[in-house]
Amino acid sequence: MSGAASPAGAEGDAAGEAPRPAPAAGGLDGILRLGEVDIRLSEARRRRRQAAEQAAPQEARVADARRTLERLAEQLKQGTLEAKRQEGDARAKQAEIEKTQAAINQCRNNDEYKALLEQLERRKAELSQLETAVLEAYEAQDRRQAEKAQLETRRKALEQDLSEARKRVAAATGEVDVQLAGLEAERAAARAALDAQHAAVYEKVLAQHGDSAVADIVDQFCQGCFVKVRPEQVSQVRGGQIVTCFDCGRILVFRGGRTA
Repeated sequence: MSGAASPAGAEGDAAGEAPRPAPAAGGLDGILRLGEVDIRLSEARRRRRQAAEQAAPQEARVADARRTLERLAEQLKQGTLEAKRQEGDARAKQAEIEKTQAAINQCRNNDEYKALLEQLERRKAELSQLETAVLEAYEAQDRRQAEKAQLETRRKALEQDLSEARKRVAAATGEVDVQLAGLEAERAAARAALDAQHAAVYEKVLAQHGDSAVADIVDQFCQGCFVKVRPEQVSQVRGGQIVTCFDCGRILVFRGGRTA
């Protein structure tokens, strides 16, 4: 199979057709022109994607700072609840001490007195531990508050960096968007210069490969897949026919797009 198009397959030469008015170009010249535009269009789209991603590092740093602040805010909330719980335990323990002290003052024998005194000392020790825990809890809260203040300052600085990065992205993408608009218009004109059959062949091959629908023949090798082109296909390309590589399916042309 040569890969040359049949009349119904959109791949024949332009023999017998009236010449298109300049600058429109049919056949291989027109396909090559469209292919060159598509290459530039693909490159411009790549540049736009890269430009749009320029603020990604700043976006990530700001997101990380915000997540850290959220975790710290939750820690502060839980820390406050824990400190209040411990304060409640300390108050309850103080009430137990006062009750034990009152019982000591009313005890009637030595054994009861000794037992209550031991209980009082034990509860005082427990109260001391609770008061230490309360103090440590509030000290931890103070450290978290200081850390939060530092993080808030850092977050604001990072958000300022992000704002500047977004401005640069907007400027860069805006510039590329102007180029893209021009290339899209150029592509539309180049495609309109092709007859419907040739355009259909080109678009089908482009959809298959995504990067380029056209491949040069160099030293009888397809530069799209580096498989040797069949001699009859070389002759067909030289004769101006639309021929696709039997291996990769790209439209074959000679370097510079010339068929002679």
